Amino acid sequence: LPLAYMEIPDEMTIVQVWHGLGSFKKFGASSEEDPDLLKCLRAANERVTHILASSQAVRDNYAEAFMVPPEKIITIGAPQADYYFREHDLDSSYRDLYQKYPKLQGKKLALYAPTFRDDPERDKALLESFDFEAFENALGSEYALAVRLHPHIRSARVPESVADLSDYPDVRKLLCMTDLLIADYSSITVEYALLDRPIVLYAFDREWYLKKDRNFYFDYEKTAPGPIAESMEDLIAIIRENRFDLDKGRAFAALHNSFFDADSARRVVDYYFGKKERIGTMKIIAGLGNPTDEYKNTRHNVGFMSLDILAREAGISLTRHQFKSLCGAGFIGGQRVLLMKPLTYMNLSGDAVAMAAEFFKIEPEDLLVIYDDISIEPGMLRIRTKGSAGGHNGMKDIIRKLGYDTFPRIRVGIGGEKHPGQDLADYVLGKFSDEEKKEVDKAAQNAAAAARMFAAGDLAEAMNRYSSGKKKRKKAREEEEN
Repeated sequence: LPLAYMEIPDEMTIVQVWHGLGSFKKFGASSEEDPDLLKCLRAANERVTHILASSQAVRDNYAEAFMVPPEKIITIGAPQADYYFREHDLDSSYRDLYQKYPKLQGKKLALYAPTFRDDPERDKALLESFDFEAFENALGSEYALAVRLHPHIRSARVPESVADLSDYPDVRKLLCMTDLLIADYSSITVEYALLDRPIVLYAFDREWYLKKDRNFYFDYEKTAPGPIAESMEDLIAIIRENRFDLDKGRAFAALHNSFFDADSARRVVDYYFGKKERIGTMKIIAGLGNPTDEYKNTRHNVGFMSLDILAREAGISLTRHQFKSLCGAGFIGGQRVLLMKPLTYMNLSGDAVAMAAEFFKIEPEDLLVIYDDISIEPGMLRIRTKGSAGGHNGMKDIIRKLGYDTFPRIRVGIGGEKHPGQDLADYVLGKFSDEEKKEVDKAAQNAAAAARMFAAGDLAEAMNRYSSGKKKRKKAREEEEN
């Protein structure tokens, strides 16, 4: 807020590195009602050049909270998240912790970390509503409980029998030593979710918080990082019975954070000191297929298979529903990318791809499509920078909806020879034989590798290394026959 009263030279770039990750509970202009504070907030952020965000999904939330146009929100990652993707030697930290709190040693650490309520009396009730004795009696043989209060909480007092880690100097190190997080509406969950460990939300005053306090940007129950308990009995039962939900935690992490690597700080440096052109431009890689389990591992779905491999190896979670697709954003080879699996079914793939291409205003050469080709033998790839659909209905729709065919594509072989007497649709929607599956798995791996090279700007090398021309395919057939 002091920026509101400062004279800033025109040539100065000011970047807001917000202390929080993602956008769980509402903050800033999304929850503030004081007109003087809002006026000051607007004036301060008019002087800010950019505000860093950890995910494309939170961009509009940040724009609302900071009272800035969405163009000021740069989604290249939050540097503070890098800590969770690095190796740390925590032995000395554990020793120091156990020396000060001997009761924590030899058990799993359960950390209760509630957020403040903007009301001293409500803050006081935070610990009064937590039955520490019941927790110890029911779970004390497995868990050692500690408390970390938000700095804004002044009226609550941690019982002397419980380890008070509110003043622990390094919250990220503390989270790395925590085995179970018990939170409520705190944004600490966004960081802890990156560790892929259990989270339980103790929301004893949920109804009041949703109506009277800050509320949330996303549906609290649907997007929660784990089970929600509204009583101590429920909380103890969930923990005792191990009714955690790591899948919800992973979806929560992917919603609030698009970058599952230790490179966000490097991306920020690259963006402002020399490689902005690579980071600022989005490339789209689409793998074609049909959704639902009915079509899983069918010949027509090798585009999906290839994209799954690419996403897994790049550490990009395909959990976001956007552009009529299952999407994930991140960086490959220093390049910002969107990976997408259209959920429109194959013949309407153009609806999804054209929507994403229009949203990011990409050039044709920044789009790559991976799909099956019945005219190429299983195990073979053909990579081209442009061309017709070649009879493929998904590609026909993409070209029709985009209005051009001058974009790169990787064709993954599923056929090779005509199949007399068999309907074409039955063949492409059928599953691979065991022998074919080995060849196609290899081809999908190569397609993912070629896509990584495309992202890094090395499409020509990808074509040279992985694309099979007519001579190469003929030689492979001859070797197979001999």
